Amino acid sequence: MTNINRLPTKSETFFGAIFSVLLSCGLGYVVWYLLRTASGRPELLTPGTISVLAVLSIIFAWSSALFLRILFGSPKLPGFRGQAVMGYFMATAGLVLCLGSMLISNQRPALYFSQGVCAIGLGLFWVAQARKAARRRA
Repeated sequence: MTNINRLPTKSETFFGAIFSVLLSCGLGYVVWYLLRTASGRPELLTPGTISVLAVLSIIFAWSSALFLRILFGSPKLPGFRGQAVMGYFMATAGLVLCLGSMLISNQRPALYFSQGVCAIGLGLFWVAQARKAARRRA
């Protein structure tokens, strides 16, 4: 993987559509199930449950929009600024995971810390790729 600033191939588009519809259906079911269960038992609506439900709903909406974009949209190259913003967002999310695993006592701090390190690494790689592609274009 030397260049992420290119149009997807037909097989990448096919797998992207399959995985986005699976993610959308799975998360849609989870959101529906949690809402149905919580409506019958209001004591389950703790702030943690509500925040998880909100995050799952956002990912559900994103994966549904991604699926529709893959099916009905025209392929476009991602912008350099958008790639850099996404890379910085991933690095920030990784930093939050690393700091959260150190500050909050839970069962698996090493797992969350390693996920954070991976997100930071991938985010910074993404930013470097965007900067390299922007320099080539200028």
